[in-house]
Amino acid sequence: MPERWSLRGAYRQQQSASRKLQTLVAHAEGVTCVKIGPRSGQILASGGEDGKLNLWRVGRTACLQSIQVAKRAVQCVAFDADENVAAVGSRSGSVKLLALNAGGKTRCRLTGHRAECTSTAFHPLGNVLGSGGQDTDVRVWDIRTRGCVRTFADHEDSVSCLAFSPDGKWVASGSEDRTVKLWDLQAGKLLHEFAGHRGGISAVRFHPDEFWLATGSKDGTVRYWDLETFRQVGATPTEHGQAIRQIAFLDTASQADEAAPHNLVCASDNGLRVWSLQPTRGISAEPIAWGSVQDAQITRDKNGDQRMIACALKDRTMVTVWSVDMNALVQDETDDHGEDADADDACNVEEFINDDIIVHVTEEVMKEHAKFRTVMQERLDELERILSIWRDNEPTRALESLEAVGNPSVTYDFFRCVNFRNGQSATLDICAAALPVLVSLGESKYEVHIKSLLATGKFLFDSFAPMISATLDHHRRSRRQSTRSNVDISREERVHK
Repeated sequence: MPERWSLRGAYRQQQSASRKLQTLVAHAEGVTCVKIGPRSGQILASGGEDGKLNLWRVGRTACLQSIQVAKRAVQCVAFDADENVAAVGSRSGSVKLLALNAGGKTRCRLTGHRAECTSTAFHPLGNVLGSGGQDTDVRVWDIRTRGCVRTFADHEDSVSCLAFSPDGKWVASGSEDRTVKLWDLQAGKLLHEFAGHRGGISAVRFHPDEFWLATGSKDGTVRYWDLETFRQVGATPTEHGQAIRQIAFLDTASQADEAAPHNLVCASDNGLRVWSLQPTRGISAEPIAWGSVQDAQITRDKNGDQRMIACALKDRTMVTVWSVDMNALVQDETDDHGEDADADDACNVEEFINDDIIVHVTEEVMKEHAKFRTVMQERLDELERILSIWRDNEPTRALESLEAVGNPSVTYDFFRCVNFRNGQSATLDICAAALPVLVSLGESKYEVHIKSLLATGKFLFDSFAPMISATLDHHRRSRRQSTRSNVDISREERVHK
């Protein structure tokens, strides 16, 4: 599998494949976590600062059940495969197992973490639970004996996410220390540490059929690893600085063609992107202003079509639920394969492309874009501050502040916003304060700044021309009178100067 990505065909324009199903006012004191049932994709669980776990059904706004779990905030929640049991981690560090089919009754309480529990995940067989904490530990619990059977303590920061392998032999843990660790449950040891991300790990996911592990990070990339060689086999480019929140492999069980592409879905706060992994290539993108994504599950509707059910936080108290038609986002790759076959006899222009350089250039462009936005925001902030002083009827102080800033671009923006021609003639104080500011425009290399200087300077000169003319006439008369009266002309000139 090539470790590169191609720009050809990336991000095809689609009609909107997403729609918001509902908005839930989940917790009055703030929502801390949301989880979707993995089996049906129709049950939601939300945890709150109030220490409650609330259960919801997709499409209904009424809460199905509200369970007081802890005195302190609920930090994380996970469903078992049948959606009958929920494992709830709290800020105190304990984990409670709730029997949802028995009114939310507490089956057991597991203690051991020395700080808040940040992640929980069920073993595929259902009788084992994994939990990660802010104490950097990964703990594995036997639900039947209610005891901790494994403790893995090798992370250097809080554990943010967990996932068990489909065969139940391994557990992967992602951490804020930017690493993913793979643990052997039977041997009780670390198998491998995956490094390379430049931000905290936000999601880990095993491929359901292949020997692959995908890892998503706050650095905006997803990397995927071969679990036979423990080597990275691909990575997506940085997605406009947006942290990856959730990742999922599209279901390939219904694909008769074994060579059909493996597709990966990445969810960030500004929408979805679908990637083909053979090779890594962008297929489509769906912009969605849904807020902070909390969970996403791929399900099939009654027609067998794949849909993603996702939930996000719009603010502290409200949860939005979304449905995304994945069939509309994933395009048939047959045409691309045909194009490749027809291109065998033609010049392959992609041979001239260095994909490593493309990734580097893309990252550099995004960095420069971020710097540009910062500079323009600072320019806008200064302009708003000075205009607010002007609006407070303090024009002289506004112009003095403008001179102190010393930025010709801000000066140019200011004189575009404040047009003296629309008001009365400028006062002498305004003129005296404006002249030093206009000098900075004269030192600029931009033609628009010079034009602004000339236009404003001409207006100020025109405003004070009568006063200047009257003063010169007064001086001439005074000199003639002084000559007749034999007064000290030199002294009088010094006084006038």
